Formats: sequence, structure tokens, C-alpha cells
Amino acid sequence: MEQKDGQNNESTLFLKLEYTITKEQFLEYNRIFAVDFFRYRRRKTLISCTIELILAVFILFTIIRAWNNSPESFSSMIIFVLIDALLMAMGLYGILYHKVFFQKKLDKATVKAYENNQYLKEPVTLKFFTDHFSEKTSKATVSMDWQEISEIKIYRNIYMILFPDGRRSLFVPKTALGQKEQEFEQFLKETAVHYGKKITEDMKR
Repeated sequence: MEQKDGQNNESTLFLKLEYTITKEQFLEYNRIFAVDFFRYRRRKTLISCTIELILAVFILFTIIRAWNNSPESFSSMIIFVLIDALLMAMGLYGILYHKVFFQKKLDKATVKAYENNQYLKEPVTLKFFTDHFSEKTSKATVSMDWQEISEIKIYRNIYMILFPDGRRSLFVPKTALGQKEQEFEQFLKETAVHYGKKITEDMKR
């Protein structure tokens, strides 16, 4: 969010929240945000790696047929077998990366970032107004107009407000809202409609 001094004093305060982000909440947020952010890259990787794997299987069948027709020529085919094995390994790794390796590497990096960043462990004060919202920490107070955001997303345990660049966002754990959860969710939906912003719900995550 950008620093904004002298915000419109006529705007109405809807809700004030004070809470501290836990490691579990930060992990959940990063898992969701990373999946959404890398969705296009993941799809592109899956397509290219699937093509690599299909090509590798086709080459393997070609090598096997050539070997069956001329068993004595196998020694001259070893280099092609090694290249094909490498191509197949690269294809399999690319397909499995986001499903197996990416999640583990992301979790490890997220935990490390949380443990090494004192800012994430400090109390946060959020204020939601009718025309903007603000975040206050021990270091600074920053705010952003609702008109500037790109999208609002509602998940099973968190609310996420995406910033214009699509690379950053503000997330609000539902546990921080208590009995105000339904009221806050309705406020977000009405705000999205009022400012013409996209709002999506995904209760599976």
C-alpha cells in the first residue's frame, strides 16, 4: 500500500481490527497467493513438460523398434537412449514439480521468512472505511482507496484484497473478526459492487 497522509476525514469508519499474524495464518496465505500468482506459469510448464514427455515416449518406441530390427546396432544407440532418458526425466520433473516439490519449497521459505522477519510478528491495526482502508504497524501507517484495488477474494479462512500490481495483497484472517465476520463479508461484497471490483469466493481453500 502507498503512504497517504491527510486521508479524507469525511469517510466513515466501518471496522477496526487489531491482531497478530500467526505462522499458520501466514503459511495458509502464502500457499493460496502463490497458487493464484503462478497459475499461468504452472499451466504453461505443464503443457511444455507434457509435450516433452510425449516426445520422449515416442523416441523411446522408435529406439526399441530400431533395436528389434537390428540388435547389433544397440551400442550406437546408447547416446540416443541417454538423451531420451534425460528428456523423459525433465518432463516428469516439470509435471511433478508444482504438485510435489513446489509446495515443500514454498512452505520452507515461508516459515523462514516469518521467523526472520520481526515485522510479521508485530501487532497490526487495520481500519476499514467506506472509501479506503489502512494498515498501522510500529513502523508506519499506510492506506489505499478501494478504487485502487484490483480484486477481493474470499477463502475458507481468510479474506484477501489484491493490490493493483497483482503481486501484493492484504489478507485478513477470519479468526481476527470474531462475531463481525458475516458483517465484514457483506461490507466487502457491497464495496466491490459499489466500486466495480471483481469479487470471488473459493471455500475449498
